[in-house]
Amino acid sequence: MRSIRSAPGFVRIPGTDTAVSHWEKELIDGFLADVPEDGVDALVSALSESSALGESPASPPSDLRARLLGAARHEGRFARFAAQVAELLDIDEGKANALLDGIAVPDNWYDSPIEPIRLYDLEGGPKVQAAIRGFVSMPAGSAFPEHEHLGTEHVLVVQGSFEDSSGAVHHPGDVVRMEGGTSHAFTVRPGPDLVYMFVGQGGVKIGDMVFGPDTPDL
Repeated sequence: MRSIRSAPGFVRIPGTDTAVSHWEKELIDGFLADVPEDGVDALVSALSESSALGESPASPPSDLRARLLGAARHEGRFARFAAQVAELLDIDEGKANALLDGIAVPDNWYDSPIEPIRLYDLEGGPKVQAAIRGFVSMPAGSAFPEHEHLGTEHVLVVQGSFEDSSGAVHHPGDVVRMEGGTSHAFTVRPGPDLVYMFVGQGGVKIGDMVFGPDTPDL
């Protein structure tokens, strides 16, 4: 790691006198929120070992992402979103936390009809029984095709970020509301996989395909 004063062109970590290269900053932005307090030292050590003083590699070492992910916790990792999930799904926060912890369980996920989008179905309360609802996972660089909302839809970003076809960029914690009859597409931005929760009243239409509350294995 470098002093900001000795590294022109580097990016300063807010609140510190430390500068990192742009790809290191992307990793910090993408993963620091998912690393527990006792894993921060591992992250700092990995970054320190990965680049020489005053130099900025064009891309991160191949094993760095895996090392950072290895320091990340799973249980409680997304607990900060429990209140939002509870409100959107019409459930209590205890249930919301359990559903958020389920993001880390591979068996909860299945392939959607649109590659490479993966889905994790969610139970909800009485207010969302006429809605499609679940978590979506998409890798960086992938795109969700143009689709129409058949009713009001709310999306909560919990990991990664995406750019809407309108040009708007959404990050973890953002809740995006789309009204019925509107349509858009979006692309996952560089960084960690995008994970978001959606609650769509009435469902969505993608091309000639309609996905509604009664669609099996949406």
